[in-house]
Amino acid sequence: MKKLYIILLGLLALSSCTTGTDEPLPLPEVKPNLYMATEGLTGCPETIYNLYGDTVYQCEDAESSISSLVAEGLDWYALIIRGDGAYNVVKNGKSIYLTGETIHCFTVENGSIYTVQENKVSNTTWVCKDFERIHEVVGAVLYNNFSVDHGNVTMAIYYEPEYWYNGEFIPIEGLEGRIEKVYGIDKKGDDMLITYQDNNTGTDMYWWNGVTHEFPEGFIPTTSCIAKGHYFVLGRMMTTLGGHGSQWLPHGLPWLIMDGYEEVLSTKTIDFEAAQLVELDGTTYILVKSLRGATSYIFRGFQLLDLPTVEIPDKIKPYYSYYKDGKVNLSDMGIKCIAVGANQ
Repeated sequence: MKKLYIILLGLLALSSCTTGTDEPLPLPEVKPNLYMATEGLTGCPETIYNLYGDTVYQCEDAESSISSLVAEGLDWYALIIRGDGAYNVVKNGKSIYLTGETIHCFTVENGSIYTVQENKVSNTTWVCKDFERIHEVVGAVLYNNFSVDHGNVTMAIYYEPEYWYNGEFIPIEGLEGRIEKVYGIDKKGDDMLITYQDNNTGTDMYWWNGVTHEFPEGFIPTTSCIAKGHYFVLGRMMTTLGGHGSQWLPHGLPWLIMDGYEEVLSTKTIDFEAAQLVELDGTTYILVKSLRGATSYIFRGFQLLDLPTVEIPDKIKPYYSYYKDGKVNLSDMGIKCIAVGANQ
């Protein structure tokens, strides 16, 4: 395994870390506006918390679901799927857009909200800016992932070695094979990263600035992104760590590939995967999720972040009596997605 610390000296400003550790990292004196959307406890609506343990937002009912979370500056945004199937965009706790169309993608850039929306009545799909249609999406576009950079929208194309860019189909030079599905696509200026599954072989691969790369044996990607000119591919590495009797069982460890170098985030988080990376002022925050339960962790750089505890609502405390003092740590509440805004 290539150790990531070989290049850390040159990337300290980006990752703000040393090599990984399983000891929780104390919160900095100046806390970033790190938002965490949780599945919550049984019978309670999904909730967004901050690093102080404060409730930032709670869904109206237990049937609603937080689909994604974005922060920019001092503002935060959430995409909520309501119990009746409607999609609700919330800004700083207030609903700003409600639609019966399916919203597949959602992000914010310079205060503008970008979505990919499908109207199943007219059977059309559109890229929207501030909920106004700007590009119709036609052809075999994989619109479960997109990237927005200076108002330009990029998506991958099914089967063909091309990408969709503001309505145009652009060939991908150097991409070997054809795209079956895409785990992540990101375009920042002249840099471009696509993590995908090859249609012919079923092999997971990634393409970075003209060169196709294969993953190390046992690596399963979840997503990928570009931050400060460096590329990150997140996922899990399948390995045999132990078993029962003479049988050795495969386990997943949260794994990260950065600029071609590989590193495990934690050897104690067995059957976990790295699921999301966000960045603020050169510091990365990585969400790690369990494959078998609700437990989740956040790493600042490559160090485990100490998360706050929150009060269990009185009406369900009898069902969670095994938690000390009637409080539960956010790590046990199933963190679904994270976002980071300007420092407080």
